[in-house]
Amino acid sequence: MEKKQVPGQLELFSGSVDSQESSKARATPWQSLIYLNIEQAIMISVIVLMVVVFSFSLGVEKGKRASKVLGNKDTLASEVPQASEPVVKEVKQEAPKQEVLQKIGQQEKEIKQKTEDINKYTIQVASFKKRSSVDEEAKGLQKKGYEVIVLPKGNYIILCVGKYQNKEEARISLGELRKKYKDCLIREL
Repeated sequence: MEKKQVPGQLELFSGSVDSQESSKARATPWQSLIYLNIEQAIMISVIVLMVVVFSFSLGVEKGKRASKVLGNKDTLASEVPQASEPVVKEVKQEAPKQEVLQKIGQQEKEIKQKTEDINKYTIQVASFKKRSSVDEEAKGLQKKGYEVIVLPKGNYIILCVGKYQNKEEARISLGELRKKYKDCLIREL
């Protein structure tokens, strides 16, 4: 009969009776790498976090530079790098394509002529928060013979008078309107 030993404190010592059995149960070197103590796990987590933060900040800086190069509206034209010379390539066009391009050119000219005829300027008289105030003031201006335009802008309603082709025409009416509305100004439609 073989004696089976009950596991006890002797297993903790290297020179124990079960040294042969404990050597079989020992982990291989690669398995010991998998098991980390708490300090190692915290250190690895901190390093990973630092790498993530660093790469994010690099991405933000790269995005800022890219927005400047692509011509952000806030960027001055002098800050945007200019190409040295434009590349011009000669392309052979067939007759039907040329006809289409001519028609497009004619249409563009017609559109430009029509937009020149449109009245581009008006006189901003006042701005109100309440619609009832705008309506009262608009009625008074219409009785005096003015063409009234009401434009919503954010939380305000802007009251404008007249449509003018150029600023010189608008300045004539501006003098009369400044008698009652001191802060009125000429603006584009």
